[in-house]
Amino acid sequence: MTDWKEINRISKDPQGVRSLAKRLLKLPYITWPEERMRFLKDMARESDPITTRQAEYLIDLRDETELHSKVAEFSVASLIGIAGSAGMATDIAASAKKTANSSRASRARRCSRGPSYAGCSRAAESSG
Repeated sequence: MTDWKEINRISKDPQGVRSLAKRLLKLPYITWPEERMRFLKDMARESDPITTRQAEYLIDLRDETELHSKVAEFSVASLIGIAGSAGMATDIAASAKKTANSSRASRARRCSRGPSYAGCSRAAESSG
């Protein structure tokens, strides 16, 4: 989510813009597309305040590339491990399948009452 206070602050701080752009350019795990590379190089040389849109884009680039090791004081690795060992992925898939089946059954019940119900006329035409 965009933090407008941060965008406003950095747009008025040329040193902060240069520092952030240089840090993003040095990230070893990112291969920047040419357009973004040019933008970051321009920002790394910027000596005047930048526009709000430029600041927003710079912050977005930062947010896209940040790696997080903690979320709310919990280790990301441990959270992934807990989710995997608890079978959460299986539970989510089963829940999604149950919801889809329930939705289809509900629609079938509605349509069995006649094609005047919402969405049933197309179902009747396609099945007949």
